[in-house]
Amino acid sequence: MNTIRVSEEQLKALTEEQQQCRSQLTELEEKSDHIRNQKLSWEGQLRRNQEDITRYEDLVQQLREQKSNNLKIFGPTIPDVLNAINKETRWNRKPVGPFGLYIKLLRPEWSDTLESVIGNTLSTFAVHNHRDQRLLADILKRYHWYVIIM
Repeated sequence: MNTIRVSEEQLKALTEEQQQCRSQLTELEEKSDHIRNQKLSWEGQLRRNQEDITRYEDLVQQLREQKSNNLKIFGPTIPDVLNAINKETRWNRKPVGPFGLYIKLLRPEWSDTLESVIGNTLSTFAVHNHRDQRLLADILKRYHWYVIIM
């Protein structure tokens, strides 16, 4: 009888220990899930930050290029476009443009307003006739540069 009681007490103690272990396991699984979710969140934030850094580095590079070559303000391929226009010999009259090259601000504080009003036309070219328009359109297409041609 004594051994039965001892066995029952041992069973009770083991059952309580098993319950504690299950509780600890549940708690550890919850912590693990929380850590996993936090890791995923941090990885996502890291990826977004890396994309931001790449975007800003590209912007800095573009600004450096624009500073070294004012033509690149109109786009990265505009120097090549203008070289192709200058090399072309079949013009009736050589195109004029981009129009932004011919605009000089007397008051820089108006630059934002001016750009918002005529911004799209700053990259526009003007040609003399339809034949010149087709030649210019071919050059622009070659450099993947699509602007208004007047």
